Amino acid sequence: MNLLNKIILLITDSYLYIILSIPFILLVLISFFYVCSFLSYLCREKLLLNHQNISKLLVAFILSFIFIIAISITPFEYLILSFLILLFMLISYSYSINVKIFLYTSILLILNLVFFCIKNSDTLIQCKINDINISVFYWVYIIILGLFLIISSILYLKDDKKDVKDNNKSKNLFSERKYDLERIIEYLGQYNLIGLNADWGNGKSFFFEMLRKQEKDKFFFINISVLTMRTEKIESYVVNEICNILENNRIFTWSSKRIKGLFQQSFFHDLGELFFGFGSYAEAIKKLKTEVMKLERPIIITFEDIDRVSDKDIIHKIFALADVINDEKMKIIFQYEEKRLLQILEEKKDYIEKYIQHTISLTTIPFETMIKKFLSKQKYSSLTKEDFYFLISQIYIPFDLQKLLNINWNLQLNIHNYNIRKFEIFFDDIIQDLKTERFKDIYKYKQKIILFYFIKHFDYAFFECLKDDISFTDTKMFFFNNNMYSIVDLLKRVYNKKLNNNDTEMILKNDTNRIRMFYYILFGFDSSIIIRNIEYEEKKTKATTIAEDLTEILNQDIKELKAQEKNDKINRMIKNLISSGKSENTDFEIAVKKMNEVLNLPKEQQENEYEKLSKRMYNGDFEKSGNQTIFKIGISSIFSLFQAYLCFEKNSEQWKKLIDFFIKPDTKIDSQLIQTLNYCKIDDKKVFLHIINRFSELEIIGNLNKTISYKNFIITYFNAIKTHGFFISTKIRYLSKDMIDRRDMKSFFVNLVIPDCLNDFEKLKKLSNNKDIQSEIIILEKFVKHNLNILKNEVELQEHTPKLKISYTTSDDFIVKKSEEYKKMKLTKEQLQKILDEQYLKGEISMYEYRCYMINVFGEKL
Repeated sequence: MNLLNKIILLITDSYLYIILSIPFILLVLISFFYVCSFLSYLCREKLLLNHQNISKLLVAFILSFIFIIAISITPFEYLILSFLILLFMLISYSYSINVKIFLYTSILLILNLVFFCIKNSDTLIQCKINDINISVFYWVYIIILGLFLIISSILYLKDDKKDVKDNNKSKNLFSERKYDLERIIEYLGQYNLIGLNADWGNGKSFFFEMLRKQEKDKFFFINISVLTMRTEKIESYVVNEICNILENNRIFTWSSKRIKGLFQQSFFHDLGELFFGFGSYAEAIKKLKTEVMKLERPIIITFEDIDRVSDKDIIHKIFALADVINDEKMKIIFQYEEKRLLQILEEKKDYIEKYIQHTISLTTIPFETMIKKFLSKQKYSSLTKEDFYFLISQIYIPFDLQKLLNINWNLQLNIHNYNIRKFEIFFDDIIQDLKTERFKDIYKYKQKIILFYFIKHFDYAFFECLKDDISFTDTKMFFFNNNMYSIVDLLKRVYNKKLNNNDTEMILKNDTNRIRMFYYILFGFDSSIIIRNIEYEEKKTKATTIAEDLTEILNQDIKELKAQEKNDKINRMIKNLISSGKSENTDFEIAVKKMNEVLNLPKEQQENEYEKLSKRMYNGDFEKSGNQTIFKIGISSIFSLFQAYLCFEKNSEQWKKLIDFFIKPDTKIDSQLIQTLNYCKIDDKKVFLHIINRFSELEIIGNLNKTISYKNFIITYFNAIKTHGFFISTKIRYLSKDMIDRRDMKSFFVNLVIPDCLNDFEKLKKLSNNKDIQSEIIILEKFVKHNLNILKNEVELQEHTPKLKISYTTSDDFIVKKSEEYKKMKLTKEQLQKILDEQYLKGEISMYEYRCYMINVFGEKL
């Protein structure tokens, strides 16, 4: 009664009525909101049925009450202390991440405030209006607590609903599993001990989680992850979990206390002796099973990953434990891979059937179904099912391989029995690399990334063959007659007739070899350039010079150049996926990126920066390993850059900048210029017109009618005029090298092609009066006439070739053979020197060969 009077006096006091009534009303409303929402949460989650949660709430309530009653502090000190607690919480923990702890802190502080106000009602009533500081403190304190509690409760309940929603979202990714689920539910109704058999990672844990979600109202569940706990604690853990279920269902058990006491005396020793040697223990287990019978629903105990335990004695003991405790109200499910479990136990299936008579094997999920279901997840939204069709489609051996191998087969990957966990890792790796900047052109590289990770996760035996310092095309992947061959080795041996048609057929009849050929084709390598390189290498003579090789580069077919870079790019991409420290860029790509940085500078700085770039590239100054300079001695660095740009640069403006950097006002039309202009992006009209406009301004110093480079140039550029629609001739559909080779190039162009072309331009001028169109026609007309003047010029210019005084080192056998020939010629020392001097100065031999001949013939040692 005295306490009630104090509360009435506190509320009705004339001095503080206005100040304190509103905060107390807020406090009551906040408390009411909290009580309603929190009780709703507790009831919904059935937490009030858990004796541990009730105990914690009671302890918190009592401690809070004792603290307020026992401690004597002033209202001002109380408020300061409370603010310090809140401040400490805010400094120590992130509010948005730790909503739960702020919710419970707010609850505790509000309970304390209520107790404190009741206890100190006399002191509060005696406060005068001039003690406004304390009143303001109460206002601020109550408002802050209220906000903390309201916001925390809303966020906590919202997160809880979200979790409930997420948890209710079925983990049954595959429709096949619902039939497995129906079967295990049927088995649980009839049998007490069941085996769940599936390969590692094939969804046993997901399946059990589905069972728990679907049957949570029919069973209690205990999950024992054998790998995550000490094996001697498994028995103790099982009994503790059973006891918790009994206590949470208001069933008091003496047997659990007895068993726990026994556990403290003995650590999981031999169960046979334990169960049958100690009568009291056996009686306790029997009593525990009797108490479990009082439960409204059975307990399901699952032992997860027993096939991952390497000690077979532990598995025997787990089986023995399950055999002792299972009955109608305690059902056991073992999760394992049968083949692996039998290997560990070194037993036959009959042994497992002694303990596990009834087994369910999870249905194998088809590859297409796995793809479809995983793609339904939001985090894989950048992938589509079409991205994976190439893995299950039939492919044909490309024409170049068919022709060389004489095999016209179709190949297909037989995909089956791939587990769910590996698929998830497979998808995660793909998504991770698609997010990076390394492979911006997704349409080009997505399929290759998918294929690489398919090999990594589903064909590990082959993945181990891949190394970051060996190209895929040089990787030993095909085996035949106890030998391993790369694709290059294989094609080279077939080309040299060291493998016949029967051999190649036998190689590809092997499943492993056929799958690896499938990978090679799916990666998109161009076999034609590999075969072309083999042919070139085989046709080279021992005395083939580097200068001749460089001349080959100067006139390399554009398609072959792009095919070579394409293969190099794929090889580097694979190396980079293996080891990210390896460069994913080809040498040409690096050169283009670095040169673009130079071209984007003001023109007055470009020459100086280009010189610095050349030095860095010659010195091999690259960010990642694996790249080399594209600049070759004897070949213009600008020529190499044009080849690189043709392969990798699509931007018209960058091409224009490169043209302007290369073509200076004093540049003259010679074969070096023509060789370079043969590697321009002329399929882009803007770039094409820019090139020919600049070309037409340059000085003519002679004709190039007998050079290969100019023949390629005039054919390519006049075909570009036709391609861009400026030249429509009824006489000439397409200009080709074969067509020019059969005629005199000068007369053909001077008398037929150029007059026909100029006549067409005159017709085009009449089609439109637009200034831009007229300007384009004028540029084309000027270019054609400029070529006419080149063809008619009387001064004949020669093809530019690299002037090198070095050659490939000749093999020792060839040197010995040639030395014997010199000996038979009975030359004097001076005569041999004269021959060797002439060969060396022509670049036909190296100084190494010069030295060897002198030593072998005359014993000279230099």
